[in-house]
Amino acid sequence: MDALTTFLPRTGYHGPMDVIYADELVAVNALADYLLVCLAARAAEVPMRRGRFALAGLLGGGYALAAAAGGPALRSLWLALPFSAVLCAAAFGAGRGFFRGWAAFLAMSALLSGAILALGRLTGAPGAAGHVSLRLLGGCFVLCRAGLGLWRARFRPGERIVPVELALGRRQVTLSALRDTGNRLFDPITGSAVLVADAEALSPLLGTALPPEAAEDSAALFRQLAQDPLLAPRLGLVPYRAVGGGGVMVTLRPDCVTADGGPVRALAAVSPTPVRGDGYNAIL
Repeated sequence: MDALTTFLPRTGYHGPMDVIYADELVAVNALADYLLVCLAARAAEVPMRRGRFALAGLLGGGYALAAAAGGPALRSLWLALPFSAVLCAAAFGAGRGFFRGWAAFLAMSALLSGAILALGRLTGAPGAAGHVSLRLLGGCFVLCRAGLGLWRARFRPGERIVPVELALGRRQVTLSALRDTGNRLFDPITGSAVLVADAEALSPLLGTALPPEAAEDSAALFRQLAQDPLLAPRLGLVPYRAVGGGGVMVTLRPDCVTADGGPVRALAAVSPTPVRGDGYNAIL
């Protein structure tokens, strides 16, 4: 028992808590990794895929349990770093956004860890591995999220025009989209970005030419488009809020959306008002 008692303080699992419960360890680390991939997705401008993010969080929670129960090798940087790549592949996929997401995940991990350590010392809350409270984790996430928003607003370009191609079956349309980093419209269910264009611009994709006033009544427009068997299973509604008011817009889920030469996960929304500007006919 003397050897065991001597071993526990060195591992960091002896102190204010005599026992670390496996379910609590997995839950806290899974939540931390889920929040990290959300921050990384925001920083790297990759689509929000909450189902995959939840899977990545569970993988992180399982690794934390294995690292706590296993030997020092499981807690080494040489194993944690490749595992972070596996976690990011589960979250972001193996496409073009993987490396951006992985780099952002590592950066956000360092940022969140530093925030936990600093805020833990300021408030007196424990911040050692396995001892992070949910309140401390949530507070640090809010601070990091706010800091990331300020960074994006200060150092990222506000807007630029990019070509966007949308395809649905044999229907295709190419738009010039104003890519505005201040645009916060997204689908609350899937987390997908939402491209906004008027009915005239989207008419090749909708398969019919609609009068300008057709999109003013979202319910009537939804019923009209649902008569098309190709569109019916892909229609939806998304709430929006603008300077002049708010409401809901009819959305369409294309087979493929390509923006500036790269695939993006986005829905196309039919705007109730014309979308036109200097060189663009859509907003992303």
